[in-house]
Amino acid sequence: MKKLLSLLATISIITTSSSVIACGGIPEVEEKNNEKIDLSSINNNLGEIKGSTNLPTLQLLVLSINEINENLELSEDDVRIDGSQTITSTKLVALENSLNFKGEVIITYNYEKVEKRDLSTLNGNLDILYGKDSKPSETEIINKFLLINNKEGIKSTDIRLKQNSLNEDLTEATIEANENSDLFVGSIDLTFKYSVATEVDLKLVNDLINGEGDYASMSPAVFKKGITANPDEINNKESMFNNIKTFTEKLLNLAKLLGINISFDQLNEMVDINYYSDDNGTILHEGNQKIKLIRITVKKGYELNIDGYYVKGVINAKVYEKIDITKIITDTDLGTLKVTSTSHQLYALRAVNEYLTNKYKDIMDENNITSDCWETINNKSFKYDDDSKLSATVTLPKEDTFNNIFYNSITLKFKIEKK
Repeated sequence: MKKLLSLLATISIITTSSSVIACGGIPEVEEKNNEKIDLSSINNNLGEIKGSTNLPTLQLLVLSINEINENLELSEDDVRIDGSQTITSTKLVALENSLNFKGEVIITYNYEKVEKRDLSTLNGNLDILYGKDSKPSETEIINKFLLINNKEGIKSTDIRLKQNSLNEDLTEATIEANENSDLFVGSIDLTFKYSVATEVDLKLVNDLINGEGDYASMSPAVFKKGITANPDEINNKESMFNNIKTFTEKLLNLAKLLGINISFDQLNEMVDINYYSDDNGTILHEGNQKIKLIRITVKKGYELNIDGYYVKGVINAKVYEKIDITKIITDTDLGTLKVTSTSHQLYALRAVNEYLTNKYKDIMDENNITSDCWETINNKSFKYDDDSKLSATVTLPKEDTFNNIFYNSITLKFKIEKK
């Protein structure tokens, strides 16, 4: 939207609002204004903020607002301070010539005036610095410095890499304070050992969850088309977070076989998780809507947050509502099943699977259910009625099932007869 508005602003058009009419008879100026973001709709509580001036500057306020409002991209050219400020609030009003914002908002915070600190008082030993290319980028150096000094209140907007300060051995560099930093002055010499990180693409996890790609068959899930959820879980973000945590932990254990050693907690610190009420991930989940897709993306600047790894990519995990197996299978007596041999229970379990798959084919096709979901093979609940081995029972699904499309369980009985 912002790019479109910027483009429209550069095109030479008749600007008299009474003579330029958009589609539907709405004046074009009015249409543009309707597309602007109303400042009253943004998150306005900044929490604790610090600066070296008596009251927070417009620059500090804008930076702090952008930190808590993802992809807002507010700039100092969009707003002005209106009226008197205090150490707890400031009123911001959108400028008339702002292309992207309108309205006004009262920003609240707890402001603390502090003396500017010299960067040399911080920790400049970065230990091992990982990057994705043959030499570290400015962003990679700054992000590692911020990570090492994450309790010092320093931000990327406070500093920059001194020009030509990275040495040929890739072991030293210098960071200096930006002139407009509210909190820091001076510079600091950094030391480190540079190493190229192992690239980890979250597409691997995405494919395992959704049953796609070269490693789909390695997934421990019974239902391999997405994450399953009980009816009382599918509209609850907390429940779905626990589901995807359990699923991802199992997949990360598989990733260890490929030499990737990352924990869920490490991954969780570096990603944003969003929940959607549509299959394409365009409608953010609200209220009591069913969650149909969970999107996990790496936060900007966090790609190298885990030492030794460069994490990229996106997980789009589809969510499927579980089905009560007792509502599908209403007749627990399967009658007599023909088997090629009565010498082993495997033949009987195969016959059960074939019977259910044939009888409930339409329901299975409608709900993306595969025959694996019956979980008959290697089912430890199988039991012959007596030594004759001519009748038996089995409970579906398995007691230790993982990510099945079915919930609840049902015990089936049947007779066995050799073909």
